[in-house]
Amino acid sequence: MYEGRSTVDSFFKPIPFELSQSARVVANYPVEFSVKSAGSEYSSSFSVFICNKNNSLLYTVKEPYLEEEARRVFAEYMDKLDFLIPPSEAVKIDPIGYFLSYVERRMGFSWLRKYIEPAKYYLIRDILGYWIVDPLIRDGQIEDISCDSHSRPVRVWHRKYNSHGWMETNIAFQDEEELDSALLRIVHRAGKSISVFSPVLDTVMREGYRIAATLGREVSGHGSSFTIRKQRSRPFTVAELIRSGTIVPELAAYLWMILDSKGFIFLCGPPASGKTTLLNSLVGLLPPSWKIVTIEDTPEVSLPQRGWKSLHTRSTPSEAPIGLFELVKLSLRERPDFVVLGETRGEEAQVLFQSALAGSGCISTFHAPDHQSMRARLTEPPINVSESLLDLIDCAVFLSIDGGRRQVRIVVEFCDEPNIVFHQQGEDVTEIMSRSRKLPKRYEPLGFNSSRLEAEFRRRVEFLERIVGSGILTMESLSEYLQRFYLSL
Repeated sequence: MYEGRSTVDSFFKPIPFELSQSARVVANYPVEFSVKSAGSEYSSSFSVFICNKNNSLLYTVKEPYLEEEARRVFAEYMDKLDFLIPPSEAVKIDPIGYFLSYVERRMGFSWLRKYIEPAKYYLIRDILGYWIVDPLIRDGQIEDISCDSHSRPVRVWHRKYNSHGWMETNIAFQDEEELDSALLRIVHRAGKSISVFSPVLDTVMREGYRIAATLGREVSGHGSSFTIRKQRSRPFTVAELIRSGTIVPELAAYLWMILDSKGFIFLCGPPASGKTTLLNSLVGLLPPSWKIVTIEDTPEVSLPQRGWKSLHTRSTPSEAPIGLFELVKLSLRERPDFVVLGETRGEEAQVLFQSALAGSGCISTFHAPDHQSMRARLTEPPINVSESLLDLIDCAVFLSIDGGRRQVRIVVEFCDEPNIVFHQQGEDVTEIMSRSRKLPKRYEPLGFNSSRLEAEFRRRVEFLERIVGSGILTMESLSEYLQRFYLSL
């Protein structure tokens, strides 16, 4: 239960908190949370201070205060848990409640009452959570957590202050052994393993967050490391992305129409530019009755459609690996309306293009800074897509992140010559339809002339503007409106 814990000092160990006189508090807020243990629910909280020191922002966690003598008593009982506390099934069912009741019997209720609230916080953190990393995982404002070495503070990417880049925290590990212990705890709670034999791990935690980790110095010169990418439990909708300025309604309507006609789109951009977020929100607009197959290394896409099927790769050392190529190939036999490939980077692209040839809609993310680089990467090893198949792509959407703001920068259609239908720098978005050469080709077989196509485009723009104006920001609420939209077609 307590991986890597062997000393009293490891239990109830507070994160050092000190605000320097030279630091100016920019913001502070409480983080309240609750966890369930068997039939009981325990609630607690901690505080966060964002400070400006020498023009750099610092993320500082302030945990509930627990007197040193009380901390020592609790820690000693925890350290001797296996042989001091009588064995009982109750400790497995509700370890926090059982531990507190035992301390009460030993120390008396009047003694425990003074410390029960801070004690619950540390018990949640150390038994049910992730030790000193736990506050970062519980703070919903944190998007990414990065630990590069035991000798450096853990850093975070904050949703509200992302224009300042990575922020150092007051969380750090004393030595390599302490970092290894924390990493093993995170990995074990994810139901995975990491070892000297297999020192690299890329998986999903039980909360749905993605973790990439290395153990020891086998592949990392600075020792163990981990990065946790925290997707929101509730995916962003296209309405939220419009409201945040990531995409304009006219462009969202254009991409929606491409996908709705079973088109083929690539979303491109640097890491953390919002490719997967945009993918998830756009695919969430597709007809509720469609069969949609998503294929990913680690599950990040979450869709509301009833016909959604999620596939992901397997790479455990003890079992035969199952890669993206095999899964995309499997999807061809599923008769999908739409295939979503989390990221294209190898031979699986060839099968994805075959899926597009067979009539399925396709969308994927891709690492390329511009149209020329994308074309070159697709046609060269290890991807090796035939040049003649590139016309199957309707368009490539290029995102950027500038000063923490994610935004669609340019949209290029794949024609005989690259056709730019959207550019963020001062272009008239109302001209998207007149610039597009792919959209008329998509809708002509469906009986759409230019005036009807323009009317359908405007109808979708108005629909998107209406849901944004009405505050329809959750996927559940949006699904109800989409159901009515498709019934009216």
